[in-house]
Amino acid sequence: MRGRRSGRSWEEAGSANASVLDGFHAVVVCGETDEVAAEVALGMARVASERRKVTIADLSGDVAPLKALLDDWNLDGVTEAILYGVSFERLERPLPGSPRLGILPSGSDDVSQEGVYESSRWPTLARKFRKQGSLLLVVASASAPALRALVDSMDGAIVAGTALMGPPPPFLVLKRMPSPNSPAHTRRSAPTREVPAEDPQLMPSGMSHRAYAAAGLAALIVVLAAVAAMITRSAPEEETRAAAPAPLRVPVAPATDSAIAANPADSAISSAYAVQFLAANTLEGANFELRGKLKAVPAGTISPVPVGPDRVTWYRVVGGAYTDIRSADSLLAAVRRSRLVGEAAGFVVRVPFALLVDSVPTVGGVPTALARSLSRGLPVYALAQPEGNALVYAGAFATPSDAAILQDSLRSAGTRTLLVYRKGRTP
Repeated sequence: MRGRRSGRSWEEAGSANASVLDGFHAVVVCGETDEVAAEVALGMARVASERRKVTIADLSGDVAPLKALLDDWNLDGVTEAILYGVSFERLERPLPGSPRLGILPSGSDDVSQEGVYESSRWPTLARKFRKQGSLLLVVASASAPALRALVDSMDGAIVAGTALMGPPPPFLVLKRMPSPNSPAHTRRSAPTREVPAEDPQLMPSGMSHRAYAAAGLAALIVVLAAVAAMITRSAPEEETRAAAPAPLRVPVAPATDSAIAANPADSAISSAYAVQFLAANTLEGANFELRGKLKAVPAGTISPVPVGPDRVTWYRVVGGAYTDIRSADSLLAAVRRSRLVGEAAGFVVRVPFALLVDSVPTVGGVPTALARSLSRGLPVYALAQPEGNALVYAGAFATPSDAAILQDSLRSAGTRTLLVYRKGRTP
């Protein structure tokens, strides 16, 4: 079986969605069949290899679409690399006509044996590809018992077709691809555009500190609404701009932060600007404000961050996700005009980082995903992507280190997240 559908092929679908991989360096691809996964990986790899080095590793076991590309498939490959430490460079076979695209066969041993999918070598390989700026695509079987261990070692997974359609996969899905001829593959959102600007001030003031209770954060529940048209359209654009005060300016976050995020290449298109409406010294206080007066603010979330020399946790209520300061100014002015906050409340902040939780279809998938995550206590919101999906994020942070509290808490609760530059627009 070649995993084909009438009309477009899975490989073409992979090519059309290759931009999902921008900024990532180690991704698992699985599908309703291993052939589907291989074709999707090939389509994505062909496009990605136009800009960087790409390696496809066959962890499904001599899958036909990959095997057909090499004259001799009876070669050492993944199992030799994972079980015996042979370097990828020695085992990789270049694809004729594609100098930046290589294929790693399955190898002489059984890839499904214990110790391959869950090998401790995968995180090391992922870091190596990230350091080189290249891309590793691992074609894996959706039915493999240790699939979660493999994905948890990488940046995340691409899931194609009807694979893993029951309960949500217990790992990070960067993109779920329906049938190649689904409308989701032809739907495109308007791209965002970066407007250079400086970083505004983040420090809260005027409140007493209280020690952070780690157990309470695991139960964090943020009630979000969909995009608030009543807020963003409450005044004409020119009037809103005139009413918005000039944001405060402080130095931009250190450039070394980009090396910590999983997708440093997306820093230039990140939705970095938002509005901080308040900073509370208790989770209950921040939750009360977001559930009440600010429930219609787009991309509303609560970001627990350490503040001051004592690293005391404050809970920042943040809303909006924009590539430019002007749009964040407009949101703040509209909220003030609606009298949801006081005339002096709130200010624009630069918070380019977030925790990536999930990827869902834009049409129909966002409300379900948000409700599911909120029921588990995740402070999530969704940003639509040009590829027709939406990325579900938790929190919004000025620096990677600010995200550590929330990420550690979610990890303790059994939810894996990925620190990334957040991108996209409110659906």
